[in-house]
Amino acid sequence: MSVGLTKVLDDLGLTPEATIEKFDGYGLLRFSVVLVREMKLGVTASPTTDEPWHGDVHGKKTKAIERQFVAASTDWVRTPDATS
Repeated sequence: MSVGLTKVLDDLGLTPEATIEKFDGYGLLRFSVVLVREMKLGVTASPTTDEPWHGDVHGKKTKAIERQFVAASTDWVRTPDATS
C-alpha cells in the first residue's frame, strides 16, 4: 500500500492532495503511523523522482486490516471515485 509521508509533504510545502492529483477515482485516507504499527505492519520511505513523499506499508493487509484502517483513520482527504 502506498502512502504519502506528511513530514516530507510539509517540508516541500505541499498538501496531501498533491499525492493523488494524477489519480482520478482514487481516495486518500489520513492515518497515523502509530495505527500501522498497532496492526503489526511497517512503513518505510520509498521516494521517487516524481513522488519524493512516497512511502510503502509492508505486511499482510487482509480485508479485516483494510476495515480497521478505515474505521480508525483520522479522515478522508478525498473519497474513492471522487475526481480532483
